[in-house]
Amino acid sequence: MGKLVFSLRIIGSRLLNELSKLLYDRNFHLGLVSRTFPEDYPLRESLDSDDKIIRFYKTDLKKSENIKSLCVELRQTFPSIDILINNAGYNPRKTSFDNYDIDEYGDVIDLNLKAPFFLSQELFRTMKEQGSGHIINVIAAMAYLCKENWAPYASSKAGLLAFSRVISKECAKYGIKVSSIIPGGINSGFRAEERPEYMSPESVARVIQQVIDAPEDVVFHELVIKPLGESI
Repeated sequence: MGKLVFSLRIIGSRLLNELSKLLYDRNFHLGLVSRTFPEDYPLRESLDSDDKIIRFYKTDLKKSENIKSLCVELRQTFPSIDILINNAGYNPRKTSFDNYDIDEYGDVIDLNLKAPFFLSQELFRTMKEQGSGHIINVIAAMAYLCKENWAPYASSKAGLLAFSRVISKECAKYGIKVSSIIPGGINSGFRAEERPEYMSPESVARVIQQVIDAPEDVVFHELVIKPLGESI
């Protein structure tokens, strides 16, 4: 125990459910962040008498002013901050880039790129003091694919991939790992329709677990995962 997984709005609620259950069963402390948590969410916040700390943080991370206060709360609550998982995924609609106005595009960038940037910056400072830590960015294959009608989402995810590549070099000297997980299609709540040919949220959660469980002297820098039969 003694691990904190601070999970930022994982892609689709189903993946959030599967990953949080998996890590809870492995005795991780959990700090989970989203604008809302459904009534049927599989975990509940811990009581003072519980061995494992579980806290829900309901906040809108598109607003950068919320991030600093959130990180202050995290440091006050958890004994250490060992793992940050950035999983923001917001795409309001698929349409040609000329149909987006500046505010709508700004919302995509604020959540998909700026929030992971400033969360990583804030919690890196704590990890640096500890001399260890792991930042995991779940990025999405659209960073590579760049399909038409996905300009805001694809550009935000490509930016996050570049950011992740840069900080992996800056963090390594302090014993801090940085991993980019780049999944293809996931049959998650991110889409309105079911896509059984895509990867299950449980499978993707298990891949994230394997990245976390890598030996101390090993880091997955970039890991592309996709459904069997999907080309990237």
